[in-house]
Amino acid sequence: MEILLTILVMILILCVRCAIGGVTLFLGSKITRADVSWLQAFLISLAGALVALIPFVGWLAGWIVMLWLLNKWCDCEPFPSGFLLILVSGLLQLVFGLGLGALLSAIFSTAAA
Repeated sequence: MEILLTILVMILILCVRCAIGGVTLFLGSKITRADVSWLQAFLISLAGALVALIPFVGWLAGWIVMLWLLNKWCDCEPFPSGFLLILVSGLLQLVFGLGLGALLSAIFSTAAA
């Protein structure tokens, strides 16, 4: 039963990461003026998140896959615009993640008290 719960939590974390990643990639494309649609941003984020699950090298491989998909699907040059887009998206993910963490922490700390 514990293994099933662990798998469900991993799937939930992957879905949340893909949703936040898709939104931030889409917003990052508006900031950097790249031509990326909402569906492309979500699918690129999903592919990057799935590859990032590989132990030890997944985070780097996820960035490389995202750069490659931005080049193939969106005709975005890998350097500097693709790299800048992924960097802006990563910074936005950090801001959204910290905000979501603070919000959930505040909600659950008041509920536990």
